[in-house]
Amino acid sequence: MSFYVPKYTTLEAVKRALSGKVQFSNSNPKYMSDNDVLDNIEDAEAWIERELSRQYIISPDGLIGIDVDGNDIPFKEIIPRSTIKAIQKLCLVETCIYIMETGFGQSEGVRGQSYIDNYMVRFEKMKHDIVGIDQISGQYLFPPFPGLKPDPQASFYKKGIPFPLASVVGSHPVSQLGRLNQKAIRGQVNPFRNWFFNNMGKHGGNC
Repeated sequence: MSFYVPKYTTLEAVKRALSGKVQFSNSNPKYMSDNDVLDNIEDAEAWIERELSRQYIISPDGLIGIDVDGNDIPFKEIIPRSTIKAIQKLCLVETCIYIMETGFGQSEGVRGQSYIDNYMVRFEKMKHDIVGIDQISGQYLFPPFPGLKPDPQASFYKKGIPFPLASVVGSHPVSQLGRLNQKAIRGQVNPFRNWFFNNMGKHGGNC
């Protein structure tokens, strides 16, 4: 029997995160086995790849990294490490949600729904910071992760619309981003003077 090999998180990380919430055993059928955990990791990582495919190129082996020369590299060789850590955390939290929704996570004495609610809040916040889109402009709210290979068809490559860097987001991000992009759409902003476009857009994400 072949077991799934996680791409972004690990079996140990998931079991550690759920320690005290879910019981694990490969011999007692009442408890969650390693293969059950790996099945949930596979489902969670597949969903995360689906989410990230709006911004990034996904290969059969998963997310693709790029080096300073623009060459493809494996995910685990990406620099900076902050990109790797963020994706790992996203997959970890999503896996925890999947597991807490199973019978093992809803067993007697486990406050399954409470844990799910907490994990969902964390997940939605992280996902918003990664692939959040402004409802007015249709543009991504944050720059893509450095070190990942962006999809050139993603909406932040639309000509004439500068990428709204996080520094412009204040207490009313939607209205500010909307005004910024309305100016761009009217042609008042030259995309070739935009830092994001010059450093990321033209060269496929070199950084």
